[in-house]
Amino acid sequence: MTMRRIIFLLLCAAAVWGPAPAFAVRVVSLSPALTETIFALGGGPLLVGRSAACNRPAAAAKLPVAGDFATPNLEVIVSLNAELVVADTLQDPTVKQALGDLGVRVEVLPLNSLDDYEAALTSLGGLLNLETAAAGLKAASRQARRDLASRISGVAPVKTLLLFWDDPPMSCGRRAFFNDLLALAGGVSVTGEIDAGYFYPSPEVVAAAAPEAVVYPANGGMTVASLKKHLSIPAVAGGRMYAVEDADLIFRLTPRWPEAVVTLRGMLHPELDNSGQPSATPPEILPDGADDKRDKNLTEK
Repeated sequence: MTMRRIIFLLLCAAAVWGPAPAFAVRVVSLSPALTETIFALGGGPLLVGRSAACNRPAAAAKLPVAGDFATPNLEVIVSLNAELVVADTLQDPTVKQALGDLGVRVEVLPLNSLDDYEAALTSLGGLLNLETAAAGLKAASRQARRDLASRISGVAPVKTLLLFWDDPPMSCGRRAFFNDLLALAGGVSVTGEIDAGYFYPSPEVVAAAAPEAVVYPANGGMTVASLKKHLSIPAVAGGRMYAVEDADLIFRLTPRWPEAVVTLRGMLHPELDNSGQPSATPPEILPDGADDKRDKNLTEK
């Protein structure tokens, strides 16, 4: 199975395998990654609210804002008559009980690895009555992992530093999904053995790790000049500093993750065949009349 075909299946699985949702669950998503995944499953019409950070696909921006990332606004959620809130983490775990006391179910679905992502697909499929679509996306994800791994067989991994900020340096440890993406792209995270999620390694730790490449978001305020100022590492000396224009592609774990791997692989291993890179924009899987059905559902509620 070709990579192009695999990613097509990942992004369009709901259209191929998924039944039309029952429009019976009113969902608020506090996770940009889960919001995008719910749309990919064909569950967009079930969403009645989102976090302020949920900006993809475009249809998500039309939903009412019901809090910030991982931080719900209880008053808004109750006003939306939400039945289910999903998040990949919560800033304050006590809000789960608070929402439960108000009759709102809360499900926290971690996204710290590709295994977590595939487990979240299964959970969402059950919660939203979209089991068939979820199974299709999960199968396609597993096939993509096999295919991508075969593409970098025998390739020497490039020691890579992921930076969210450079002064002080902010990166991620083993409890972050970036390690999985990087491994499939022919890289290895220089902070990937540290038992942490997102953290601030000291400049001394970064220097000792001697990364050969740096990957950072283009919209994060960092520049080549600032990297040269704050970091004395082989990646800077060798000019291997890669700004990711579509930061959401790499810094969120969504059904677009194979695209992220192909993008990273093109940076780290330009000598490999990186042709056929798919578009970074997934289809918005909304059945004909879905918005009308959702509006009707909300009115009836």
